[in-house]
Amino acid sequence: MIQAAHVGVAIRGQEGMQAVMASDFAISQFRFLTELLLVHGRLSYIRISKVVIYFFYKNITLTMTQVWFTFFCGYSAANFYNDWYQSLYNVLFTSLPAIAIGILDQDVSTAVSKQFPQLYKAGIDNLYFRWQLLARWLLSSVLQSFAIFYLSILTGFGGKAHGKILGQWDVGTLSFSCVVTTVNLQLLIGNSFLTHWHFIGIFGSIVIWFLFLLFFTSIYSFWDAKENVFGQLIVPFSTLDFWLILLGASVAALVVDFAFEGFQRIFMPYDYQIIQEMEHCRSNDVVSERIERRPSAELRARLLSPS
Repeated sequence: MIQAAHVGVAIRGQEGMQAVMASDFAISQFRFLTELLLVHGRLSYIRISKVVIYFFYKNITLTMTQVWFTFFCGYSAANFYNDWYQSLYNVLFTSLPAIAIGILDQDVSTAVSKQFPQLYKAGIDNLYFRWQLLARWLLSSVLQSFAIFYLSILTGFGGKAHGKILGQWDVGTLSFSCVVTTVNLQLLIGNSFLTHWHFIGIFGSIVIWFLFLLFFTSIYSFWDAKENVFGQLIVPFSTLDFWLILLGASVAALVVDFAFEGFQRIFMPYDYQIIQEMEHCRSNDVVSERIERRPSAELRARLLSPS
């Protein structure tokens, strides 16, 4: 049975330790199985699903901005970003939020998870890691990369009234700054649970990017002149256009996802979202009213009967 199962759970008893040694998880009493499945198992599935999808999303967003650049530069294979930016993208600039999700994310509290065991069915139905959800995130990354790149290109290049012109490296840095800001702030929209560690991870990653940028552009490269970015930030940081584009492109990239999340939560809520309202409002009347709007009588019966 253990060899045929996806995950082996054994119970320590008088029969010996053979089953325990061959299992993935071992518990001392049957009642601990409730905590293992309905709390730890369900949360592990949610966290792993979100982390995997988020990695696809943030890397496709970065890659697609370079794909749009190939159309703009006539397929010349020119670099849009510095190699160091791309190398440290997953290591420094977007890693902390993913760690926060993988460790801390949860949709409802532990007590509510055990009170409504029907929530466990989301894992059986593969609700958080299905092709439809992955396709929506990939479509979101393509649209966001399109908005970031063309807003950066169309407003970054060309002469300005103050006489300061943004070059290719400047616009590339601007676009990369928008990507880092957008993919980190995206978690504020798609996350179910926010703590001070989430905010530290999200905004700390953005701060780390700009601190790295200040340090990196203050070093003169004697061995590779063509990759030299020494003093690059003098012109971009001194122009109001840079900061307006950074803010405007990030907002424009996120506004569609923000609107979709609001629409989905109001008109097509998941089970856990309805229960979140109950947990937040502390009122069964509010949740009962929300559940009654749903077309499924079976679902209404399931959620109104926590047994």
